[in-house]
Amino acid sequence: LKTAEDVLWNIPRDVLDLSHVAAVDDLTPDAVHTIKGRVVDLEQRRLSGGRTMATILFDCSDSSGDGFGGDKYIRGVWFNQEWVLKRARPGDAALIYGKCKKRMGRWEFSHPRLQWLEEDFEGARGQVLPKYRLTEGLSMHEMRRIARQTASDLADLVPDPLPPDYRESLKLPRL
Repeated sequence: LKTAEDVLWNIPRDVLDLSHVAAVDDLTPDAVHTIKGRVVDLEQRRLSGGRTMATILFDCSDSSGDGFGGDKYIRGVWFNQEWVLKRARPGDAALIYGKCKKRMGRWEFSHPRLQWLEEDFEGARGQVLPKYRLTEGLSMHEMRRIARQTASDLADLVPDPLPPDYRESLKLPRL
């Protein structure tokens, strides 16, 4: 990708949709869900072979809109990624995205993606994030930042391949 036009025509291969927030009662095993919750507890364990397991317990009782205080907890589990515990503190709010399963009577997300929420927990919705093909040395976060900045600053400079009258007749948006 050498030009702004190259970046803008680099179409995502997929999207990660975090916008549909589920209630705990609506979770289904082995399906991908987004749920919101507050950090209740953090734990790190050493496992055999020098591995580690980091867990965060989330209170998700208000994902149904009823307020906190219920018994709807889910657990996020990460293996060999103890760095995730450095970002979380009890009371922090997050959107948790990933595949869930029931384990010992409690919903568990293995290696979920977290979107930390600063404010407006009640109205929180996740983003729809593009997933790009990457090359060595370029992270997904950085590619998204480049694409977003390029679209914001330079999209109007890239020529639209459709003639304006054709685009208008079909009610198509500008490039």
